[in-house]
Amino acid sequence: MCKIRRKPPKSRRGVSLYLYPNGQSTGMNPMDWLFAFPENVQGWGAGHIMWYTSAVTNLIDAPTTPIIFYGSSICPMVPPVRQTLQRARAPFEYVNISFDAAARQRVMEINHGNASVPTLVFPDGSTLTEPSDQALRQKLNGFGFEVGPASPGEKVLAALQSPMVRLVAVVLLATGAAGRDWQLLAAGAVLLLVSLLVQIAQTRATSAAR
Repeated sequence: MCKIRRKPPKSRRGVSLYLYPNGQSTGMNPMDWLFAFPENVQGWGAGHIMWYTSAVTNLIDAPTTPIIFYGSSICPMVPPVRQTLQRARAPFEYVNISFDAAARQRVMEINHGNASVPTLVFPDGSTLTEPSDQALRQKLNGFGFEVGPASPGEKVLAALQSPMVRLVAVVLLATGAAGRDWQLLAAGAVLLLVSLLVQIAQTRATSAAR
């Protein structure tokens, strides 16, 4: 068994791995092994070094490979999924199938002929279609991205980005204009404006994160 002379610092990503010759994991930051070897490790064979190097490469590369996130402009499930990915700080590439025929075809291939969104393709090739918040968080946790449930405020922000909210705002505007009801007009205008502002802020935050 390898002997460790000092306690390593925690990984900033929350991904850690102590590797023993028997392949068991006990929690050491992979980067500590790379920079501390060989003075902090005893009894490490060449075969284990090769196995370890491969494991570290996978751990470092996987989180930086973007998740392909297929969505559409009219799907109300897209904003909550996008928000969960952002809270997890998981790299992702958003593809709107409403304007991309090739992407739409790819989604239909994944979902047996159905253009179902959100559809996510992960670095290991696995997919999730219309995932629940819990299912998505569990999947992200498996890739080393720790994320908890959304707070009430985050849920409100996600709901405001829904196309259904904008549809309600347009209906209020139309009804208010037809009946000359200034209160309905004002309510519709405020709701539409807030929804658009939240969407713009979210888009800018996503662009800045990239």
